Amino acid sequence: MIKTAKTTLGKEVRFGQHVVLTGQVSIGDETSIWHNVILRGDVEPITIGSRCNIQDNTVLHGQLNRFAVRIGNDVSVGHSCIIHGCELADESFVGMGTIVMNGAYIGSRVLVAAGSLVPQGARFEQPNTLVMGRPGKVVRELRENEIKMILDTPARYMDYAKLWLPVQES
Repeated sequence: MIKTAKTTLGKEVRFGQHVVLTGQVSIGDETSIWHNVILRGDVEPITIGSRCNIQDNTVLHGQLNRFAVRIGNDVSVGHSCIIHGCELADESFVGMGTIVMNGAYIGSRVLVAAGSLVPQGARFEQPNTLVMGRPGKVVRELRENEIKMILDTPARYMDYAKLWLPVQES
């Protein structure tokens, strides 16, 4: 892992191989950052809450003087996502291969389906909804099993991380 002096880490933060952190990056307790993730806090800060999982090959980056990246607690970001200058509220879930653009907001208990594109400035605030498509739109309310998945995934990923990823000293 490569990190800079402006990195702050909570307790029990775990990193996969080949993670890069640049600029101002803050990560909360019991969060896992998986293999080949790039956290570019070089132009605007990146803040990731506690008990999050940022999965393999994902890139987080902001836009200078305009859009930082803010991720709440208990958030899951799937493999190969681009999270750019946006906010993901507590207990949100972004599926694999999704792109979330500048100024977008994903609310609490919103599930963004794999492969979706959340356009610049889009706001999905209604809890327990499924956002899907290119561009992303609310398509329906979440089912009980989908809400359970959102709530269970952070703990499951921390269990995986304890098996495979070392704890990083802050």
